Amino acid sequence: MPYAWIDGFVRASYEYNNWENLMLDRYEVDAPLEIQLNGWFSDTEREGNLDLSITAHEPITQTGLRVRIALTEDSLYYEAPNGTNWHNNTMRDIIPDTLGIFLEISQGQTVELSQPFECPEPLVIEQCELVAWVQADYSDLEILQTAKVSLTDLAQCVCDVGMIPDEDPVIVPRGGNFGVTGTISNPCDEFMTTDVWYGVHAMDEFFELGNINNIPINPGQFLQGHFYQHVSIHAPTGEFEYMAYCGDSPDVKNDSFSFMVTVTNNRISGGAEEWHTEGSFLNQTVLPEETGSLEVYPNPFNAFSTINFDLKEATSLKLDIYNIAGRKVVTLADGEFERGEYSLSWDASEYPSGVYFIKLAAGNYITTKRMTLLK
Repeated sequence: MPYAWIDGFVRASYEYNNWENLMLDRYEVDAPLEIQLNGWFSDTEREGNLDLSITAHEPITQTGLRVRIALTEDSLYYEAPNGTNWHNNTMRDIIPDTLGIFLEISQGQTVELSQPFECPEPLVIEQCELVAWVQADYSDLEILQTAKVSLTDLAQCVCDVGMIPDEDPVIVPRGGNFGVTGTISNPCDEFMTTDVWYGVHAMDEFFELGNINNIPINPGQFLQGHFYQHVSIHAPTGEFEYMAYCGDSPDVKNDSFSFMVTVTNNRISGGAEEWHTEGSFLNQTVLPEETGSLEVYPNPFNAFSTINFDLKEATSLKLDIYNIAGRKVVTLADGEFERGEYSLSWDASEYPSGVYFIKLAAGNYITTKRMTLLK
């Protein structure tokens, strides 16, 4: 029996004439949330990553908010005995599961989420969409906002931005500073030009601290740099989110990355009056061929990944893995290495699915690689 599901309740049943009015009534209700969807999808590997940016423009009175994502497929058209076509659209999967992702948000805040997904065969990629919605589980099951994106749109390749702090966790006094390695890459088959901008989220606002416009990147090219972020001696204490974006500044955010920074009550005499950066997001030479190389296989991977690096000369080396929040999760190597080829394995079976970064420091050079864990 068909039903109309509106505001989290089954209504109307076979009363088809009421469906349109119920839907039109719902359209008149202003949504307190906005959902923006970005990410990437590989039509060859049939897997990708959905990035969600959820902003609360109005007060949120509902409780038990959950983010759920559905993988849908359309244009199925089952022909019923009476000759009419039904079953145009169906839900193929709930991502990550029916419980959804817990969401805590209040007016003026923006929450960034990242969710890996797969589109298994025999689903037709051109007929599939990802539908994301925020639902209040503990009150009246009301759906506060929805958004959708086709897999073909996600397959339009975009820039890839990342940041890895020198220390983890990042705890800095007022007037102090912390070091960051910034990365930008082009995972696509075509040349691209992109902007990179970065800053801090504080007091429910984003304060831009740096911006590099019109960066030319060749297919497969990986650029990085190292800089120091100075914290104002007048900065409020507490925990802040340090963010980087790539895309078309400031509105089109194709990719983002963040980690948390804790500013303590201590104050450094003679410290910076204002927040400012020393160095550049893109100023450091990546591991050159005469020093060595770094490769990861497979990528994306499921539980186990092999990390290969080739050193052309003896050097001190450290290899760390960070999660998408910029937190170091494991050190795989730390010491003196002779010239030669090396291979290390990472068992990620106890880690959650998501994006991770490998940071290899060899002598005076630092390079990073992005890897995706899919379970």
